Amino acid sequence: MSKQFFILCLLSVWSQSGILWSQVAVDFASKIRPLLSANCFQCHGPDSNKREANLRLDLADDSFLAALGEIGDSEILRRISSHDEDVRMPPPDSRLDPLSKRQIKLIMDWISQGGTVSDHWAYRPVNRKVVPFSTIPPALQHWPINQIDRF
Repeated sequence: MSKQFFILCLLSVWSQSGILWSQVAVDFASKIRPLLSANCFQCHGPDSNKREANLRLDLADDSFLAALGEIGDSEILRRISSHDEDVRMPPPDSRLDPLSKRQIKLIMDWISQGGTVSDHWAYRPVNRKVVPFSTIPPALQHWPINQIDRF
């Protein structure tokens, strides 16, 4: 089998499965919230004595959603990607490094996917898994002592 044929087959499988062109969903709780926490909450977080511009980014309230906007008019994207020190967030006097291109791309992808905000995993309801009874051979049906043994 030739190398070109193998590469063509691999690309065909990738394109049909969507791996090559699909965008991985960006999870707010695990990717965006930690980024905002490290770079934005100092001035736009829960401490009302330090809050700037009456913008709170730790809650998904009206000001947060307005700053988030759409991909073309997002105030957050405009601020974090600006080269102008008077506009850029975090500002130079905060002693925080500007966001990297990768971090900005992550936020851009999240906004383009709808910018949905989710709770931390600890605040989500627990969903019980169905216990697989049919996977146990009939000869061993008596063996499981508790639910975990069935896995």
